[in-house]
Amino acid sequence: MNMEWYRLAINPQAILDWYTNVPSLSLVYLQAVRLYEKNAQISFMLDITDVPDKTLSAWKPEWCNTVSLQLDFLDVTSIQITRWSTTNRADIQIEQMPNNALAIHAVSASTSIQLVAQKFKIASVKCYRRDDL
Repeated sequence: MNMEWYRLAINPQAILDWYTNVPSLSLVYLQAVRLYEKNAQISFMLDITDVPDKTLSAWKPEWCNTVSLQLDFLDVTSIQITRWSTTNRADIQIEQMPNNALAIHAVSASTSIQLVAQKFKIASVKCYRRDDL
């Protein structure tokens, strides 16, 4: 059985502060993918529609129907993008390989991204109201 995605992060508490039961990364809205030379970093900006169940001081339930996450994959050794479109609703899987590197897959009918990274962090968690839901 694979470990839950957030438990592979170097900072799982970043998402555990928002959820008692952290949602999967199935059918997320993959908004952007950014590549950085520094730290051989690739960032995924994505939206999930599971509303947080923990109250934070900055969170107002009436303003929130979407959580925006930024996942930063560090020390990336390979990336392959074979499909990308203007509608990227994808399943994202993060798995630990036998050599302890992480295999990341973002896949849907319109999206296919594969990469290998040494580690990842949950760089940002924000709640906002998305009007197109």
